[in-house]
Amino acid sequence: MSPISIIGIAIIIGLSVLWTLMPAAGKNDPILEYINECKFQDAIKFAKKEIESKTLKPEKENLRILDIATCYHRNGNFKESMEYLDKFTMTKNRRDINSYAYGLRALNNIFMNKRLADARQDLLHTIEFDRFSKKPELYYSHYIAMAIAELALKDKDAAEALIEGTQRRIHSQVKYGANFSTYRMTGEYRMMQENCLMGLFFERMKMPDLAVRYYNRAMNYEYPNYYRNKAQEYLSQFTEEEIKKYSEDPQQQGLFQAIKQRRNERKEQKEQVAETEEQKEQVAETEEQKEQA
Repeated sequence: MSPISIIGIAIIIGLSVLWTLMPAAGKNDPILEYINECKFQDAIKFAKKEIESKTLKPEKENLRILDIATCYHRNGNFKESMEYLDKFTMTKNRRDINSYAYGLRALNNIFMNKRLADARQDLLHTIEFDRFSKKPELYYSHYIAMAIAELALKDKDAAEALIEGTQRRIHSQVKYGANFSTYRMTGEYRMMQENCLMGLFFERMKMPDLAVRYYNRAMNYEYPNYYRNKAQEYLSQFTEEEIKKYSEDPQQQGLFQAIKQRRNERKEQKEQVAETEEQKEQVAETEEQKEQA
């Protein structure tokens, strides 16, 4: 074997070893373990101590600020989360991190029911990233959040269209699941968050059967956090029999019939109103012509 071939093989082996070690290094990050297990106070304490030590590089300190914002958000302290997001600087070359930060800021505003137009704009930034992602299906929570924002902004048609577009993804979790993690999100956490957001959407639509169905799915997540607690609070209004009844949908057929029916009814109402207005204008025009004659 020639020396060049030996060197080539050695380089490949070295790169392979390095590649296998990289995920392990991520797993050994103490704050990541805290976040994944929803130990938010421990994570915040750890991050603040690192920042106060003045030993972090600016890029690392910036990410620790985002970690603190993440923990406050998942603990339901949205105002504190926004305060740290205001200190965070978007990265130059990590689209996934920027997308995550925009989405986090949007969700804070949605849950506080403030600056909803800004939330929609932030979500547009995340969706722009999604289009460049190799796995855009990993970011469907952004589309659900957008639907909630549109609903709050009184555009039900846009909100329902966004929700309908996510139904295939939400109902194919068997194929998807926990193998796919994104920035600061395990697959299990992401699915719990998506189901909770779907529950919130239907809660605000005043459709308790569908709200219960998705909130109940969110309860499968192991660790306590704001989303799971919200699901539990909503479900406490219903009996076990009601929850079981609403959660059963073996064939998943006709799930969104009510939404489509509502949208069609609104469309018909708008057409009737437009037709009535047109008739009024014609009558007024006829009367005016008679007076002129």
